[in-house]
Amino acid sequence: MYRLSPFLYGIPLLFACNSSTVPSGRVQVPIDRASFQAPAQVHFSVRNETAQTIFVSRCGERVSLAIERHRMGAWENAGAAICPANLLMAPAELRSGEALSDSVRVADPGEYRLVVNYGSGVLRVLYGAFSSSFVIQ
Repeated sequence: MYRLSPFLYGIPLLFACNSSTVPSGRVQVPIDRASFQAPAQVHFSVRNETAQTIFVSRCGERVSLAIERHRMGAWENAGAAICPANLLMAPAELRSGEALSDSVRVADPGEYRLVVNYGSGVLRVLYGAFSSSFVIQ
């Protein structure tokens, strides 16, 4: 006869108490305009339009994000943030209705979008919020 470990009995409770479901509402990543001249400083915000607090990835005082480039009908990674070990990587807390602003430099011509990771709940499962696409000429 097999016996379950007492540890396993707690797993359903962990998931029952976890509020890491996708937050209702949206996390928006608006950018300041749709077209730029290269090299460009793209200003953006991360806006929490959900009903709960979210946690946004960051590096030091900057929002940690990925840049995707549109090529041959698909989005591909064009640059991801690398955070030096001496900078704080604790996520920024954004309550419902709050926003966080930052900017990123994009040098090469092309069509891009920004991807900001955020989490919610006890386990802070990561989700991605995307900006609209923009063009660097």
